[in-house]
Amino acid sequence: RSRDLWIDKTIKPLKDQYEIARQYNFPVTWLLQYDALKDKEILNEIEKFESPYEIGVFLEVSTNFAEQARVIYPHAVTWFSPRAVFLSGYSQSERRKLIDRLFSEFKLKFGYYPKSVGAWWIDSYALNYMKEKYNIKDVLIVADQKTTDNYGVWGQWWGLPYYPSKANILTPASSLDNKLQVLIIQWAQRDPLLSVGEGPQFSNYSLQANDYTERRK
Repeated sequence: RSRDLWIDKTIKPLKDQYEIARQYNFPVTWLLQYDALKDKEILNEIEKFESPYEIGVFLEVSTNFAEQARVIYPHAVTWFSPRAVFLSGYSQSERRKLIDRLFSEFKLKFGYYPKSVGAWWIDSYALNYMKEKYNIKDVLIVADQKTTDNYGVWGQWWGLPYYPSKANILTPASSLDNKLQVLIIQWAQRDPLLSVGEGPQFSNYSLQANDYTERRK
């Protein structure tokens, strides 16, 4: 995300994460939001990274991103509102503009289109568009959570990767005819026993770092 949202606005957090990945030889995928792609200091640091790693895109909409894609941003809501930050808050034509702008910016910086995409939520229309036009291979979305962060996601396979139906990103394909060849991976996977219920008091039983450390106390 943009460094406007970082607590430590220096490059140190990025360097620290890379050093941990390098120390343990983790094959990391770094997902860059549009504003990060426009940040020369972030890009200069990432260019120093050594394999194994992959660069992809983090598909959250910001004010700057929307303006440069020529899409009207809903300034009346908070930046993390689903109406503002998710593609599903925009019309289908606006989603195409946002996706095209992001992928074009990525190719300008790296010389190729990304194969991995992540976001808390990606709608099926956007998923199909990215597959058909840019041949993405995998997508990271949030694991099931009920009524958390002003929205809910419910209905995936619990904690398992799957190939989705073309009509519904949350539903594994039932046949080859409706199967979309994009692997869905889940972020912030939930505890299978403690996380079923309404609100963050349940959904925060997850593997997301801040949730996990809070529940360990």
